Amino acid sequence: MQFDHPLLSLAITLVAGVLGGELVSRIKLPRVTGWIATGIALRALSLPGLEAGDLHRFGPLTSFVLGYIAFTVGAALHMRSLMNAGKRLSLLVLTEATITPLCVAASLVLLGGVSLDTALILAVIAVAGAPGTTVIVVQEARARGVFVKTLVAAVALIDMVAVGLFALVRSMIHSQHGIVFSRLGSGIGSAASEFAVAMLIGVALALAALLLIRTIVSPAY
Repeated sequence: MQFDHPLLSLAITLVAGVLGGELVSRIKLPRVTGWIATGIALRALSLPGLEAGDLHRFGPLTSFVLGYIAFTVGAALHMRSLMNAGKRLSLLVLTEATITPLCVAASLVLLGGVSLDTALILAVIAVAGAPGTTVIVVQEARARGVFVKTLVAAVALIDMVAVGLFALVRSMIHSQHGIVFSRLGSGIGSAASEFAVAMLIGVALALAALLLIRTIVSPAY
């Protein structure tokens, strides 16, 4: 029997995750806590097919799950219902997008001796949140209300900001211009183009989905 087969590794991961989540739920903790603990345990055991060098085989599944999480978070963004939370969301996103990367970058450069380029990359990565964990906990608790809507919206918006900052910093680092303003302009242009392409793809798919729902898919579904 081939113990390192991808399907067997996936089955072991799913079964262990379900069992870990159910055990943790018995002590009134979110199931995602058990899933994380199970993943750590499986990694420590270094089972065949679940070693560090084998994890790349889960790439397509990971991409699908992350895409689903992003879609779920985006679907939870009801702009009209968030109009009264605009000030709170703006202050929250602005604070996390400025104070967090500044603290991380300064700590890495001054205390860790890390190069400025590496520190900037790690700093903008630190801005990103964990939409998957947030959405799972909210769905499991069946939470509703203004706080939940603000929380989900904040997670989605801060991740969008983190992606934009990452594209900006990456473009600035790879830019051949020696002048800071030229590198900044190049980075802003690259980030804006990436967001524009993503926006066009998202709008096109959304329109296609609405067209299918209204013309082909039965209302019963």
